[in-house]
Amino acid sequence: MIVIFTMNAVIVSFIIVDGNWGQLFNNFNNLVLRLKQMFKWDFKNFFEKNRFGESFMNRALMSLLSTFLISISGTIIGTIISLIIAICSSYRVVKNKFINSICISILAILRTIPSFVFSLILIGYFGQSSLTLMISICLFTISITGRLYLEKIEHLNYKVYDSLRATGSTKTNAYIAGVMPEFTWNIFSVMFYAFETNIRYIAIIGGITKVGIGELINNNISLQRWDRVGFLLFLLVLFIVILESLIYLAKNYLLMDKDFIIGKNKEKNIIKKINKIKNMNNLKYYINIKYKFIKKNKQEIKKFKKTHKNNIRVNKLSFNSFIKNEPNIKKWFIYDQYFSIWVRLDKTYVTYFNKEVEILKNIEIESLKEMLVKLKENNKKLITPRYVNSKRPKNWVKRLIFFGIIFILFIYSLTNIKFVIMDKEIINSTNQSIKRIFNIDWKSLFMQTNKVSHSVISLIIETLATAVLGTFIGSLLAYFLGLLSSDTIVNFYVAKIFKFITIIIRAVPTYIYAIIFVSVIGLGPFNGSLAIAMGTMSMLTKYNREVFESINTKLISQLQATGFNFLQKFKYGVIPQTNSNVIAYIIYRFDINFKEVATLGLVGAGTLGYLLNAYFSLRWFEQFGALSFGIILFTFLMEWIAKMMREKIKYNKNPKLIDFIINKIRSLKYINYKFEELMFFKKSTLLFEESRAFYYYSNNEIFKEFKIRKKINNNVKNNELLINCINDYYKSNFKNYSEYKIYKLRVLKNIKNHRKDYLTEIKTTYKNKLKNNKTKFKIQIKELNNKEKVNNFTNEYKKELKNNKYSYKNIKNLLEWDINKYYINFKEL
Repeated sequence: MIVIFTMNAVIVSFIIVDGNWGQLFNNFNNLVLRLKQMFKWDFKNFFEKNRFGESFMNRALMSLLSTFLISISGTIIGTIISLIIAICSSYRVVKNKFINSICISILAILRTIPSFVFSLILIGYFGQSSLTLMISICLFTISITGRLYLEKIEHLNYKVYDSLRATGSTKTNAYIAGVMPEFTWNIFSVMFYAFETNIRYIAIIGGITKVGIGELINNNISLQRWDRVGFLLFLLVLFIVILESLIYLAKNYLLMDKDFIIGKNKEKNIIKKINKIKNMNNLKYYINIKYKFIKKNKQEIKKFKKTHKNNIRVNKLSFNSFIKNEPNIKKWFIYDQYFSIWVRLDKTYVTYFNKEVEILKNIEIESLKEMLVKLKENNKKLITPRYVNSKRPKNWVKRLIFFGIIFILFIYSLTNIKFVIMDKEIINSTNQSIKRIFNIDWKSLFMQTNKVSHSVISLIIETLATAVLGTFIGSLLAYFLGLLSSDTIVNFYVAKIFKFITIIIRAVPTYIYAIIFVSVIGLGPFNGSLAIAMGTMSMLTKYNREVFESINTKLISQLQATGFNFLQKFKYGVIPQTNSNVIAYIIYRFDINFKEVATLGLVGAGTLGYLLNAYFSLRWFEQFGALSFGIILFTFLMEWIAKMMREKIKYNKNPKLIDFIINKIRSLKYINYKFEELMFFKKSTLLFEESRAFYYYSNNEIFKEFKIRKKINNNVKNNELLINCINDYYKSNFKNYSEYKIYKLRVLKNIKNHRKDYLTEIKTTYKNKLKNNKTKFKIQIKELNNKEKVNNFTNEYKKELKNNKYSYKNIKNLLEWDINKYYINFKEL
């Protein structure tokens, strides 16, 4: 069902975005030519100075430095603000639901607005300046980090905080001493992630504000200087790769102190080795063990591989000759005690080989586990204050240097920002424009108007289609690349080649792919789908590779022993172990892609983003407001659907609305199921699932009997034959089919009415219980003088309320209520 729905969604999306693969393949030569142009660099020309005394190389490097500095200031300020908002959003820290709601709403709205929209509005206050770009990055950082910080805060351990508050500490001191030490690593980890994301997407925002490398890229695209565009994009990608490497080192050696944790490196190496042995291909492992002392002697290894292949071939040939003379399939298999499976005779050598390797693996793993236990015990003995202090590196020195550099860069970046404020008239005009944005053109939400040729709904559907098609293509490519880059599935050297290729692809931001496709094919949402596909592929390939490398290889060996070929092993051994994680990652990426499509419109790879920018430039603010409103609403909807699907896959949990609909449908069907049961057994004895099974079984039996009688008595009316079948099956005596239908409707109506009475009775009991508990609580609370006892008693009362509410819902949704007393015999009616 899910597969059919997905394929239909992809086909519809392909039609909506007007996907023209023919145009793409026809322009493939142009794509290759454009890539050649982008990598054909004339450094002599790059260093040549213009009439203003500036060279392109100097401007490129200075714009990259400017982009870097603005990103630092925007990221740090945005992180500080988002951290404050996230803390105020958590009821665990700030016990004020009004403040919590406002802060959560701010984070939610900022998260749904495309990043470049901030720049469009801020230009009216600060002009096309570095200040506008910095504030835009700051707001974009809040939208990225706010939700992450809130999730981290909600899942922290507050026991130390509660203890400090109980001893009389203020909220601020208790939070700093009890929560911040656990939360500090997360603060900087999320900040580094935001900084890396900002660097990737700052070029698009810079193109609007006419600042940094984004301005330079836009100018050279408009001048068709593709060699310079290619060099600028190369500089940006190279800078991103270097930045990722520096962030990795900072996380590991500054935040996690990998160079200090006593014994942890050795423990991790052993655990890593154990996992590597478990996931290693059996043939590769055997060669490593058997020939580890003669690795340089390649002839011996080649000889073994040849013998191994020959043994498999001989085993297969002997099996083929055996089955010609033995028709009894049971004799084609022998039982293997080690794997506890039946092995086909052509797989006896492979099974024996796998068994031998598994024994060797288990011996080495057990040896490593014993080593790990001893190492942990020794580390516990070594961890004394004197030993720790003697081995402790100068952490404060490296941290002082690192944060000192960040602080200097932050201050320096602020000095490079031009604090410009526009004239009073322009600010007033901007204020009026914002008022007009909130004066939404409601008509344009649903239909075309005199001004707009696309309704908001049609644009959102196109954006959704672009995201669906891009996610599907990218996920498909990522799945195969994940397989080909995993040495658990394919050859070690093949895996390394594809792993290197995917690392290069992942370093390139999505909008760069969009620029390339637009320059070759032209404007349109299909280019957005292709760019989204590349971004999806680059991200999901890494995740898929990690999933494939964590599979249980012993299960694959067992399937191989039973005679499964490669495709069967993959179908029954690999897919069941990986599909839930792969689907969860696809859903996560789709959530990102839907938001990213709007941004790609700025470079011509999507109608929605393009028109959003155009409406603002044309001062069609009412239409701009309608489109922004549609984006916000639909983004909330997509986030809810994505969250629902992730919870369903991970926890098999439905949202409340879906559970409510399911319970309603079950309740309606339940009455029909029970009617059939009452007709046959004259009383209710079955559970819901049993009753449903009997319902379909009885209807099937009646229909089968009806078909047999229809063949014999073709001239008899259908209703007459059907009522005879019903009477015979249920041992009833209805005169005609109409009488049976009237009887059925009366019984169903009677059961429905009595169920309403039953639910009313339950609800009344629940309300009376609540009322009595509340009265008891008020009486008992007056008798308590100690404030701590009052708080504890109040918390217990709230827990009891929740439990009662949960029990009431369960009883209400439970369909196993006594229906026998509501059954009425036909004669009574």
